Amino acid sequence: MAGRSKRHSEKAWADQPEHVVRCVGTLRSGNRCLKVAEDGTNVCEYHGGSAPQVQRAAAERMVHSAPAAAEALLGAMNDPGVPWGVRVKIMQDVLDRSGLAAAQVHKVMPLAPDDPVETLFRSILDSPDGLVGQPAEPPALEAGPTVQGQILDPPEEPVEDEPDAEVTPIRNPARPPRHIRDGLGLA
Repeated sequence: MAGRSKRHSEKAWADQPEHVVRCVGTLRSGNRCLKVAEDGTNVCEYHGGSAPQVQRAAAERMVHSAPAAAEALLGAMNDPGVPWGVRVKIMQDVLDRSGLAAAQVHKVMPLAPDDPVETLFRSILDSPDGLVGQPAEPPALEAGPTVQGQILDPPEEPVEDEPDAEVTPIRNPARPPRHIRDGLGLA
């Protein structure tokens, strides 16, 4: 639907290329419509270009014009006056439309030997109990680089699990603490 909301002034219509079709409908004022006609028709959607019978007739005209368009493309492809880059694009388009598209190339490369994801999956899949077995032990920490016998980047010490909060038991579980009783209105 090329005509949808495409509207030009009279001056702009004078500068439009030939392939842009102007609607032949007229407005209430008697002036010619300023919108672009729907594809394959000579009227905009306001003047009936979106009606089913108009769309069907436009589609039939487009199908019947396909052989002429193909002949024109082949003529341009073989014309030495057409730039070589344009001729190559025409050749590619003709081959694509005929079903002879370029072959897809898939490049398969091996993964790096120390890829952490591959190592994880390999350790899981090597054992039949890989998914239900014991968790693997963490790798040993290595010392960082040294200069004159001093470690520049010492390994981090493992942090012991420290509780985030201290849990204190309630003295009498049947009776809530005073601040809760006051909030609930209990004595």
